[in-house]
Amino acid sequence: MKWHDIFKSDLFLKFISLCFAILLWFLVGGEEMVQVTISVPLEITNVPDELVIANDPPPALAVKVYGPRSLINNATRQRISKVIDLRGAHAGRITVDITPSRISLPAGVTAMKIEPASISIVLEHRLSRVVPVEAVITGEVEKDYELDKVILEPDKLRINGPESEVEGIRKLETYPIDLGRAKESFTREIGINLHGLHITIDGDGIVKVTVNIRPVEGTMRFQNVKVTADAHEGEISWWPNEITVILEGPKPILKRITSQDIKVKIPRDLKLGKQWLAPVVTVPKGLIVKKTIPDTIRITVRKTEPDNKKESSEE
Repeated sequence: MKWHDIFKSDLFLKFISLCFAILLWFLVGGEEMVQVTISVPLEITNVPDELVIANDPPPALAVKVYGPRSLINNATRQRISKVIDLRGAHAGRITVDITPSRISLPAGVTAMKIEPASISIVLEHRLSRVVPVEAVITGEVEKDYELDKVILEPDKLRINGPESEVEGIRKLETYPIDLGRAKESFTREIGINLHGLHITIDGDGIVKVTVNIRPVEGTMRFQNVKVTADAHEGEISWWPNEITVILEGPKPILKRITSQDIKVKIPRDLKLGKQWLAPVVTVPKGLIVKKTIPDTIRITVRKTEPDNKKESSEE
């Protein structure tokens, strides 16, 4: 046999393999052998379109392996995973046994034990329906303010998932929105809380929530408010000179004002003589006058005598 025929024969390939095996033995033969547990991600693929997984298979397997430390370290860096192919599966419960021989590991590393040793997968027919969305509100608004209403856009979403689960869902809830002692309305974009559910939502599943907050309405009594009068033809006198004014409106505004912010005047259109009239009350914007005590003022108007007549009477 000629030399070039040797290179073409299986004998040469076997020789090269033997050399690599000897080299590997020398490299790892004296290396520390260890037994450790590694995490192997579980991947479920090719679920039929009309079906959906209705339970929670473990995301990873705990695999106890034995071998040289360097090879095990390399194995963990290679992102080894276990794939379960559900192509052609039907509705119902499927149990997949996971044996050490079904885990692909580098040469020299042996799988000793796998937890769990079997995987249970429940498949159900897929169902789709539209359900309302409700905002979850937590916390409190600032003192003297109250929550008016909550507006959601959209207020309904289409969900998809296992038939038995979707049929039992009456509403979806957002993640909590904390009021945080707010005293003004605000808008926030927030997701839907799907914890513990096996459903998906059409679109991005984001809802715009507008929280309307308004001041609490109340009343407040202001005493000893002075009564004044504009210039008028004739002499004017009135009683009482001070009254009590009861105002109604937002509490934050009521708490900011004092009696000096309220103006009480005698009406401009007056007749000669005595009369009982309601005072004209001017209050800050946003407030209304609920009541005055008393509700009328006694006003006396006397005709003013000319100055020359006063001088002659004095002589």
